[in-house]
Amino acid sequence: PSDSNRPHVTVAVRDVLPLDAVAGLRSLAEALPVAGSWGGATVFPAGERFVLARPLVVTADLLAFHRRVVQFLGPPPERFAVTAIDRWTPHLTLARRMTGEQIGRALALLGAAPVTGAMTGLRLWDAEQKLVTPLT
Repeated sequence: PSDSNRPHVTVAVRDVLPLDAVAGLRSLAEALPVAGSWGGATVFPAGERFVLARPLVVTADLLAFHRRVVQFLGPPPERFAVTAIDRWTPHLTLARRMTGEQIGRALALLGAAPVTGAMTGLRLWDAEQKLVTPLT
């Protein structure tokens, strides 16, 4: 039920944000909504648990939005290189910390049919403080 658990597409990960990050990222929100098409389910290992996600079909608009965010924030440190320009693998995170049994049940419910929609919001997630800051 927490806002931090809402389905989301991670665009960038940084340990430290520029001082003007909130204002700068809010200025990028005028590019929203960005249309999206999500493929069938995918599962990522996360230690002894799993992340349930849907891969996001890459489009020119999506890549342009991502590029603007990364250019504003600067390049990520190496451990977050999967969010760098030309290395990003966009996906819609549906659930984290799932057990194998939960993944099995979720996959049976979710199915594999593609889904279309739009990304309409922008937010910051501070993992240390467990704080969500809506930007749109």
